[in-house]
Amino acid sequence: DDRRDRPFYGSIFGNGDVLVEAFPFVHDHLPDRLVIFVLDPPAVALEGPRDVGLFHIPEVGLVLPALLLVRDRPEPLGLLSDGRWEDSQVPGQSDPTLSSSLADSPELDLTVGQAIRLSSFWKLLAVWCTTSMVGTGLIFHQVSLLATHDVAREDALLLLGMQALVGTGSGVLAGFLTDMGFERFLLAASMLFLSVAIGLMLWMPDPLWALAYAGLMGLQGGIIRTAGTAVWINYYGRTSQGAIRGVAMAAAVVAAACGPLPLALSWDWTGSYSVSLIVFGALPLLAGVGVLTARSPR
Repeated sequence: DDRRDRPFYGSIFGNGDVLVEAFPFVHDHLPDRLVIFVLDPPAVALEGPRDVGLFHIPEVGLVLPALLLVRDRPEPLGLLSDGRWEDSQVPGQSDPTLSSSLADSPELDLTVGQAIRLSSFWKLLAVWCTTSMVGTGLIFHQVSLLATHDVAREDALLLLGMQALVGTGSGVLAGFLTDMGFERFLLAASMLFLSVAIGLMLWMPDPLWALAYAGLMGLQGGIIRTAGTAVWINYYGRTSQGAIRGVAMAAAVVAAACGPLPLALSWDWTGSYSVSLIVFGALPLLAGVGVLTARSPR
């Protein structure tokens, strides 16, 4: 479904958020030496603090069902997206014709070459890369960042769970708003939430304000994982989504890899995270202003 499945994006990504955000807390409570058997022995035990050994994970058994059962489009299965039916099955319609307004319009879909020549592509990409770099840096250093404001390690890890819960709710809401055509405004709002969260990290008046920080990060993450995913289809169509999102994802991965480094260098060189946080706070504002002008070419 190209236009009515956005709320489900929020639910799907929200479940992933809960698992991902819960892992650091669970990992922090693992024993110093752990032996895990995964379906068949022998197991592997790794020495060192909280190391986990996993052996003989049956990758083929996990991947093969997906390769056999998952399809990239509903049409090969005899289904139509967006609540459409075959001509003879349109309910409440005596003349069996398919509404042209509901039909796919492949001629309006853009190729990756056409997309990257548009300013809207780079404005959307700026939001993705900013989220990847800044968000990864903040998560990577969350414990040490919050420790500068007297937030205990355990509490900092628990806040990751709060971010996941808030992100699940905001993702579902963002899905409904994306269906209404507000994706660029949602992306701009997510950048504002991220910038305000960084401002709180810089000037946190009390450790309790860490709750507000986690809430803002959750709001931002839920919007990005819903509206930030659907916007590529809404703007450029389905035909070349693999290539278009492949380019965007490659750039986002590079940005994420760079994210933790500025904060680490700032701490090593100045004994404070302030310099990097100021830069990190400015980037979302710039990306947010840019994405407000990113209109759909379709």
